[in-house]
Amino acid sequence: MLRDRESLTILIFLTAVLIFTGLIFFQIQGGSSEARSISATEDPAKTPGHFSIRTVTPEGLPLSGVEITLTDKNVQLRKSTDADGRARFSDIRVQHFILTAKAEGFTEKSAWFMSGSSEILTLEPDITKHEVILRLHGSNTIGAKYAPDLAVGYLEKLGAENIRTEKGNSPEEQEVSGMLAGKRLTVEIKAHGSSTGFASLKDGSCDIGMSSREIRDREILALQHLGDMKAVASEHVVGLDGIAIITHPANSLETLSVDAIADIFEGRIRRWEETGSRLNGGIEVYARDDKSGTYDTFKGLVLDKRKLHEGARRFESNALLSDSVTRDINGIGFTGLPYVNRAKALAVGTEAGGAIFPTFFTVATEDYPLSRRLYLYTAAAPANPHVLDFIHYALSDEGQKKAADTGFVDLSIKTFAGLVPPGDATTQISPPVEAYAKAVQGGLRLSLNFRFRSNVFELDSRGMRDLQRVIAFLEKPENHGREVLLAGFADSHGAYAYNQELSLKRAQVVADALKARGVYTVEALGVGQELPVASNETPSGRARNRRVEIWVR
Repeated sequence: MLRDRESLTILIFLTAVLIFTGLIFFQIQGGSSEARSISATEDPAKTPGHFSIRTVTPEGLPLSGVEITLTDKNVQLRKSTDADGRARFSDIRVQHFILTAKAEGFTEKSAWFMSGSSEILTLEPDITKHEVILRLHGSNTIGAKYAPDLAVGYLEKLGAENIRTEKGNSPEEQEVSGMLAGKRLTVEIKAHGSSTGFASLKDGSCDIGMSSREIRDREILALQHLGDMKAVASEHVVGLDGIAIITHPANSLETLSVDAIADIFEGRIRRWEETGSRLNGGIEVYARDDKSGTYDTFKGLVLDKRKLHEGARRFESNALLSDSVTRDINGIGFTGLPYVNRAKALAVGTEAGGAIFPTFFTVATEDYPLSRRLYLYTAAAPANPHVLDFIHYALSDEGQKKAADTGFVDLSIKTFAGLVPPGDATTQISPPVEAYAKAVQGGLRLSLNFRFRSNVFELDSRGMRDLQRVIAFLEKPENHGREVLLAGFADSHGAYAYNQELSLKRAQVVADALKARGVYTVEALGVGQELPVASNETPSGRARNRRVEIWVR
């Protein structure tokens, strides 16, 4: 009787094994708390004496190099998975066995299997060997896609494998991780708006602050324990973006002035008939939330001291805002250039001249009225060695290609047949303009401008790095022997003669910097306050007009 009971117990156990070998269930950790079922029907050849196992990450990516061991009381077989994550065994002389899977950075797994089956096994990350090497907080514009792409490239550069991107606790949070030397290295990205990046730098909860606007004076003061946040050691321009004014694709409107845009978003203009559009109806305003750098930049460049219309619909995400405008025939909004998507972008006009459409060159030179810089801010001397290595990667050719692939304007130098910017009839015939037009005749303009702070002759943080880019550009074989022309400009504050002298001195500052680096065929001229590219009535407009153009002949 006892032997019959033992036989029945064994029979029940073997039946259970047969039922469950077709479906293996593991708890997944590291990005998703949901359990996940894995189907066991991948290999149609289920022959007795053969067994096939495929190991994958929680995202379904193959895991190569996993050590697979099949164990019976009399037999032990061992293989490693191939590039497809698969290991195959043949001539297995037992009916059932214990399989053990070992991989660096993943928890060891063991389970019963039967000969003649084919299984897919999902391994859990070993959270005891998890290291967060970088924390990036701040701008959603940067953090939505550009920062994760940079993180992937940086981990690849370190030599990490099995790199994956996982969502965090909210849609604005992501983790990018990869395996290196038995550890899972992670880059944490929290993109809740530019202001949150500076707050995180202050309390030490992040290593790099992402911002789609320039740091404010009060933030500089709050972060002075980290160094001078406006110095080249702390402020890193990693790309350029334009704030696009977008409407529904069916809207007939092509152009709006900055003043008209401000009137619409303040609520003074409420119907499309008032704008020149063929639409008849009330205007629906879409805007980013208060924490976003996109909104801060829009407020500084467009609204100034005006208040946003109370009825505006607010969004934490550029992509959601753009999609919403696309679905609303009466909608108008603003977003970063990479997020225009299916919406229609408008050309933007200023008091200085005609309307300018956001393109690579108008944004790269920052002549487009609503162009902006994308910043990464760090401590001047960070203790974490990955911080500066990551910054160097972001500024490298590979990192800048990721900026372009994301849809931003990268910092690489390109040439184009530049035109004399529009001006009124008086400025067109002034001696400085005549000299400028003659000097640039037949030349090619480079896709950058050097910019200065008011009444000073010191280049800003982007300008210091642009000097090196110009040197690299001129060292290319096709550019040997070319002459460089530098044309300086000023804003209109101050006396005309003073501004003329100021603009020439700024051009000479850049010329001296290039000569100090071995470029001697340089000519500098000053155009003064002529040919503004933006209004001189706002601080941002005046900053845009204080520039030095660079041409080659």
